[in-house]
Amino acid sequence: MWAYYNYAITSLVLMGIVAVVYCTRFRVRTLLSICFVFNLAVSMLCAALDIAADYTSALYGSIPDFVPVLFDQLYFAVLILQPYAFFLYAYTLSVKRKRLTGKLLAAFTVPLVLLEALCALTPAVHWLYSIDAGGLQNGPAYILMFVEGIFYICAALTVMHVQRAHVLRRERIGVYLYCVVLTVGYALGILLPNVLVIDGCTAITLLIMYLSLQNPEFYLFSSSGMYNRHGMGEVLSDALMRGRRVCIVGFSINNFDDMRELYGTAQLEASIELIYAYLAEEFPQLIACYLESGRFALICASKTPVTAQESSEVVKRLRERFSKPWISEHADTFFSIQTVQMPEMPQLANGEAIIAALTSVMMRMQREAGTEDLVVTDAVLEENERRRSIEAELKGALDSKSLQVYLQPIYSTKRKRVTRAEALARIVTADGTVLPPAEFIGIAESTGTVIELGEQVFERTCQIVRDYDLPSRGIESVNVNLSPIQCLSPTLPARFAQIAARYGVPLSLFTLEITEESFVDINVLRTQMERFIGLGAHFSLDDYGTGYSNLHRIVQLPFANIKIDRLFILEYEQKRDNLLPMIVRMLKQQGYSVTAEGVEDARMLEVLTRLGSDFVQGFYFSCPVPPERFAAYVDAEHARLRTGEQQS
Repeated sequence: MWAYYNYAITSLVLMGIVAVVYCTRFRVRTLLSICFVFNLAVSMLCAALDIAADYTSALYGSIPDFVPVLFDQLYFAVLILQPYAFFLYAYTLSVKRKRLTGKLLAAFTVPLVLLEALCALTPAVHWLYSIDAGGLQNGPAYILMFVEGIFYICAALTVMHVQRAHVLRRERIGVYLYCVVLTVGYALGILLPNVLVIDGCTAITLLIMYLSLQNPEFYLFSSSGMYNRHGMGEVLSDALMRGRRVCIVGFSINNFDDMRELYGTAQLEASIELIYAYLAEEFPQLIACYLESGRFALICASKTPVTAQESSEVVKRLRERFSKPWISEHADTFFSIQTVQMPEMPQLANGEAIIAALTSVMMRMQREAGTEDLVVTDAVLEENERRRSIEAELKGALDSKSLQVYLQPIYSTKRKRVTRAEALARIVTADGTVLPPAEFIGIAESTGTVIELGEQVFERTCQIVRDYDLPSRGIESVNVNLSPIQCLSPTLPARFAQIAARYGVPLSLFTLEITEESFVDINVLRTQMERFIGLGAHFSLDDYGTGYSNLHRIVQLPFANIKIDRLFILEYEQKRDNLLPMIVRMLKQQGYSVTAEGVEDARMLEVLTRLGSDFVQGFYFSCPVPPERFAAYVDAEHARLRTGEQQS
């Protein structure tokens, strides 16, 4: 007789081990973890009642009749609940990164309620089971419990498929796997009704859930119990899903990489453990997280809003503590920090967006040690989401080599026609939106893709010069912008020369524009410029007047042209002082040609021509346009000039 119970007893022991391991270890306190514990409790109770019901039913007639009836009734009630519990876990997993709504869940609960009602009536009508001298007998509606089980398995697979974009691949696979195991269990339950195999499959399912979905190692930074980035995402997603008010205080260690060099990795990690121990003791009501590279976060998720005063008090206590050393067994460490407060987040925000915004701000603070403490607003979150979107667009454009280059005319005041053009990168999104460089150049620099971006822009420019035969259209030079990071690459001149040669375009046709931000090491920059000039290229200083370099530094570099920033032009339009004429005169005395940016009307063109500007550029002539429109513009201008000459 006990041979029939082997599966159930072994399963009960296995589930008990999983329960002890899970409940005695640090775990993420979320609605999903509650669902897992609920599944553990239901499954263990079901296995225990399975044994008790089967045993007491076999003793029917020798023990009071109510005993087997009671155990059978309890067993079937829990057995009906079990597949719903597994479905509930999959459902919670699928919506954890969204607001939890009850309407759909209520609809899925209907089969459970109906079958539980049928179970409650069974002692009187014997629909699910009956008990007689021969033991437990299946009733005419017994098969409905297996139908219910399959229904909830299919429901779990459906919600997981529908929400697959919001679920990690590891999580989807975990759910698919445990649904397969449960399906096998129900099939064997129909084929082998006298062997308690469903409990064995249930135990395997719970083990799969623990290892692939609920393992604390996924969520913890170390054995200390501090959440990692993934764990923080789980906590935030759970809080937002349940409609909780979320407030975050983050702080970052200034110059963290320098601190690693100073103290060593081992000592730094020991200090991080000390910091966590302090956070756990000082702020037990908050959830401490470590986002790597010296960035920490304290999360408050509550039903009531957290006031600005409360979050400011946390910042004050943090600063007081970090004004003192962190004393470990081997050494004392000293850190300075910057803090950021993220007050109550909008309900539409998701955990990943919040973490991305927080990380972005703290990374900037670490780079700019001494930055004042910040408060992250909704606008920052929205801007960060846009940044992530642009970053994805940039990556897609670089991967597919679909980056566009527009051209803006540069007008020669002496020759009275367009003789130059500036090449400007553009990204065209799927919906037709055109992104200008100001939106993605900074992102390219921070993500390390600016070198690749610059080379693709130059290659596309070379292709345009060749395909539209710009020299035959009177274009004597095409300006291409270089970022400060590009200027530091010693192999850049050779690569640009190779690209130009590939398209049969001389490098002498290009003027490379750099800003004063590139003056990090003037000796390195001068060497780089001389390499380019040796290959035929020319250089122009862009946005003159917006930086801090004086003329003494500029004359040390072999510039051929200086572009005066449009702000100088606009100020001159308003004040008509002597500053702009003096700048133009001074630059020309040094032998530079001068380009004025931001020309918007004929009067400005006349004034700048009179002041001695060699070239002008602005919307008066044209905004940056695709190459085919630029070619048409130049052709039309030349036709107009020829017509004027013939008439004269």
